[in-house]
Amino acid sequence: MLSVSQVSEILDKLNSVFFLHNNSEITFEVNPDDATPEYLRSLKQAGINRLSIGTQSFHNSELEYLGRTHSAETSIKSVLAAKYAGFDNVSIDIIYGLPESVSGDPNYNIEQALIADVQHISAYSLTMEPGTILANLAEKNKMLPPDEELSVTHFRLFMKLLVEAGYEHYEISNFAKQGYRSKHNSAYWQNKAYLGLGAGAHSFDQDRRFINTGIITEYIRGILNDTPSRETEVLSINDRYNDYIITTIRTSDGCNLKDIYNQFGEEFGSYFLKNIQPLIEKQLIISEDSHYFLTENGKLWTDSVSEKLIIDADHML
Repeated sequence: MLSVSQVSEILDKLNSVFFLHNNSEITFEVNPDDATPEYLRSLKQAGINRLSIGTQSFHNSELEYLGRTHSAETSIKSVLAAKYAGFDNVSIDIIYGLPESVSGDPNYNIEQALIADVQHISAYSLTMEPGTILANLAEKNKMLPPDEELSVTHFRLFMKLLVEAGYEHYEISNFAKQGYRSKHNSAYWQNKAYLGLGAGAHSFDQDRRFINTGIITEYIRGILNDTPSRETEVLSINDRYNDYIITTIRTSDGCNLKDIYNQFGEEFGSYFLKNIQPLIEKQLIISEDSHYFLTENGKLWTDSVSEKLIIDADHML
């Protein structure tokens, strides 16, 4: 939605306020409809060095179900246009687990991604969040809900074929060629601090979370008055432990017992060891040295695994 001159203005301002390393990852999200060769070439010249393209599917039936305006052909053309524009770091999104009646062959989605030779693929199972248009339509029986059994089958296929093709399955929903993990998203999963700028943006300093107001005029007024309009959440040690578990267990690096002891103390380390053991016995988790990882079956039950390891309000440490 931004013009190239607006993108340049933002990048110029960032460079004037912060020191950006030469290897900084500067990602820009684009819809296939907007990914014209001219626009992408101009983005590259402006300083964008990584593109995230919301292809979602290479099947028209799936795109129509999702309410997307672009076609499968446009999805393919947008990826090709990015490569022609000189981008050598391109990520695409693929959604799977749609109802069988509209679901296309997942092999074809994977084949197209491999033919396009993109560096990064984010594969998401279709979920209908309460209050969204898709969820409301499903509740009124105007739209078929996601197919959970099909979702599992497709996810296993993605894991098998993409890993065989040389992609690293470094996070539950993300696959990357060697050296092309998303630096931005990896910061979240590694529990690093991050700064969000603009209305509605989130920030995290490892002790607190900040959420800027989503009302633009209110946000600007707060900045001008040097009184930012935002909500602040101070995290307890339990909150920080839970965040660590929920984020790291999703990654191929897993949870590190040494980190748990160092960051949270012996009581938390003992709690983790006690609760991880049943998951190891169920072959949902494997361990290597002090690292604990999800097995292939465990990746199908990530949320359930996390629930067994985090501390709820009834078991405060």
